[in-house]
Amino acid sequence: MIKGIFFDVDGTLRDFNEYGVRPSVYEAIEKARAAGVKCFVATGRHREEIREDYLLGDLKFDGYVYLNGCYCTDGDGNVVFTAPVHPSQAEKALELLEAEPFSLLAMEADRFYVNEASQAIIDMHKTLGSRTPRVNPDMTDCVKNEIYQLVIYGDMDVLDRVAAQLPLCAPTRWNEGGALDLVPVGVDKCTGVTAMMKYFGFAPEEVAAVGDSFNDMGMLKLAGLSVCMGSGRADVKAIADYVAPHIDDDGLLKAVEYILAKGLPDSR
Repeated sequence: MIKGIFFDVDGTLRDFNEYGVRPSVYEAIEKARAAGVKCFVATGRHREEIREDYLLGDLKFDGYVYLNGCYCTDGDGNVVFTAPVHPSQAEKALELLEAEPFSLLAMEADRFYVNEASQAIIDMHKTLGSRTPRVNPDMTDCVKNEIYQLVIYGDMDVLDRVAAQLPLCAPTRWNEGGALDLVPVGVDKCTGVTAMMKYFGFAPEEVAAVGDSFNDMGMLKLAGLSVCMGSGRADVKAIADYVAPHIDDDGLLKAVEYILAKGLPDSR
């Protein structure tokens, strides 16, 4: 019996260029809740980014896996799990800024900032439907303070070189090129989902996951039921139990209806 559903954000709960979410997404979450199923977010996004840019409209969830599993809270904002980046990796990233042509975004628990408003950053965040992060004139903050995710922007050959020099970080992709998320080795969305499952007392077979991209594959493999959105990559579709229509065709609602039909007793 499915007790919880974990949803990716971009390409799943919302289209990349949407402001807020469409009515059928509200309907989907309401249907799940009416069936007694808890609903969770699992995203590479920062919580302030979601709030400030109104990415999820007025939707509220029972828990949140942010920053690819590195910062997790319950629905009231109480911290459930964290996995900070080792300070040496942030320090090395700052050194590499002097030698390599890339831009850097650092994410603390309550804020995030970039070293410059480069064209690569502006273009990437425009495709995501979010504003360009603020520039921090003192990037040493990311060495002095606890950081939960670094993001590097630029040409992929440069980003691969940079990532190779940060051995305590694992690069996570969510796009076709131009940016890499860097999180601690061994941490991904699946790590955060597992922590949330433990917190709420769920077994893997009691959860479902819905996503569309590289960084969703771990949680889709973990979940008892997995759904890939119609806009998803072929390799993500290949591991899913069900491929939903595109979000433009009420895909999220269809995904939830599939999960409820397959994952709840007939009496429900």
